[in-house]
Amino acid sequence: MFNFKRNIGKQLKSQAESLGACNEGIENIDKLNEQELINRWLHFVNFAIKHDYPSNAFIKENFDKKLLEHNNIYVDAEFERRNARQIVVVQGSSKGSLLYDCWTTSDVYVRHDSEVVIDCTRYSKVFVHIYDNAKVKIRQSDAATVYVYRYSKNCEITTQGDVLVRNCGG
Repeated sequence: MFNFKRNIGKQLKSQAESLGACNEGIENIDKLNEQELINRWLHFVNFAIKHDYPSNAFIKENFDKKLLEHNNIYVDAEFERRNARQIVVVQGSSKGSLLYDCWTTSDVYVRHDSEVVIDCTRYSKVFVHIYDNAKVKIRQSDAATVYVYRYSKNCEITTQGDVLVRNCGG
């Protein structure tokens, strides 16, 4: 059984304050359990990505890997998921595949040196945000809708089908 360290909320709060987090993002963060901390992190994922907060090492050391995977968060992990709903975060040196083949809508964030294959078919709607040195191969077919947002000149994006790619900086 994983023993959640209660003081990590205090550590995360201190780090977030030093990075300029808003009050809403850090309110009561030192009192949250592990799942609640993950929910808060996902809610403010753009802040987390912008500030690389917390580090991959911190996440791997302090959070249960199975709970992270249950929440579609992969850090230096290998994975395969089908119809992962809502938010998926892939970071570190993760490698894997995501399949969307029904009425699924998802935001996928791929970072660092991760490599991901994303297959989108039927009526899925997927928004893919790519950062750093990530390598992503996206295949679209049927009536699937795929939007890709590139945040780095160093990332590699390969597409098949009707995929809209937007450059958003970097």
